[in-house]
Amino acid sequence: SLSGDGGDELFGGYVTYQANRYHHFMQYLPMSVKKMLMSCSNYLPTSFNKLSLDYKIKQFLRGSLLSEEQAHLSWREIFNRQQKKILFRNEYNALSQSNSIDTELHWFADVRDCHALDQAMYVDMKTWLVDDILVKVDRASMAHSLEVRAPFLDHRIVEFAASLPVSYKISGRNGKRILKTSQQKILPSHVLRQPKRGFNSLIDHWLANDLFAMAHDITTSQQLTQWFNKKTIET
Repeated sequence: SLSGDGGDELFGGYVTYQANRYHHFMQYLPMSVKKMLMSCSNYLPTSFNKLSLDYKIKQFLRGSLLSEEQAHLSWREIFNRQQKKILFRNEYNALSQSNSIDTELHWFADVRDCHALDQAMYVDMKTWLVDDILVKVDRASMAHSLEVRAPFLDHRIVEFAASLPVSYKISGRNGKRILKTSQQKILPSHVLRQPKRGFNSLIDHWLANDLFAMAHDITTSQQLTQWFNKKTIET
């Protein structure tokens, strides 16, 4: 089976790269204004839609309080350090003290002389792609004895993408610009205009329905973990 994994990291397809650009303009606002906006965002209604507008606004405003590098990494976080301290039980205090952002910032230093968006894409390849995207696909496919290959990750394509100017990848709100342009004579226009869709487990719906009571009962944590593992493989 062929996978399109790597296309977003190589050619600027993620909405977080747009957020990186907007982050620059947010730095002209006083910190007090940014904190006020973040506080107001807590009153937005919560949606279960993937990358819903309320989620993107809240994540972006939280990142606007951080440096450009820290902000980019924070947009990948599910739980920040303070939330981990609340969620983890006492025996996991060591985990609650760790901060993934601190450990991943060093990747930016490897490409310090590159364009800021190229830096972000490089860091995503070194973190998000290898530690999440490829792991998820490999586990799900191997659970069913299915071989998956990612043609975009051929080293020649990776090297080609790295040599391109950012404007070839991201133009305005259009990500993966060169990739889409190269396929205009091959793919129907409605395919090229399709909104981005990702693959994710239905954890939000599980926690709101089947697992609601169990998630609030700390004595069933082991049972909850087993249920999650089984459902993730099935999904």
